[in-house]
Amino acid sequence: MQFRSTGAYALVRVAQHELADRVIELADLLGDGVHALRQRLLEAAAPDACFGVLERWLLGLHERGREPHPGVVEAQRCLLRHTGAASIDRIGRHVGWSSGHLMRSFRGQVGLSPKSYAGIVRFNHALQLARNARRSWTDIAAAAGYYDHSHLVRDFRRYAGEAPTTLIDRTTPDADSVVLA
Repeated sequence: MQFRSTGAYALVRVAQHELADRVIELADLLGDGVHALRQRLLEAAAPDACFGVLERWLLGLHERGREPHPGVVEAQRCLLRHTGAASIDRIGRHVGWSSGHLMRSFRGQVGLSPKSYAGIVRFNHALQLARNARRSWTDIAAAAGYYDHSHLVRDFRRYAGEAPTTLIDRTTPDADSVVLA
């Protein structure tokens, strides 16, 4: 499964920053229905049936869930549209919130501050640039909005755990995967 950044918030109805860096039993988070789900998965005849059971369960959670606030969704769109380079204060004004309110709401529904989310968006943009065109790392850093090459390298180590060249030289199954050996 792959969730959008507000997808978990819509399903579990808990402020996402409260879940960060914690291991929580799914039943503690979602209730006893998890045990019934497990039993239905064990009784399913084939893998396709398991996926059907899981899909129906997730859709049921989603129907009972809550939608993220439109201001948070719009802030995300702005950060994605500007590949992480938009001013948080400017985005706050755009959605009609103070930067503090934006930070609290965003963190509660996404699990990260807008600035942290912007850093990930910028890193992903640099990763796409590096995978799609053979350019110098200095050019990629500039195109992705980094101050210089060393800041790009720092983010690659932070988010991917290795230097840019090492990561890009690996074979990946698709453009959105990072292979960890």
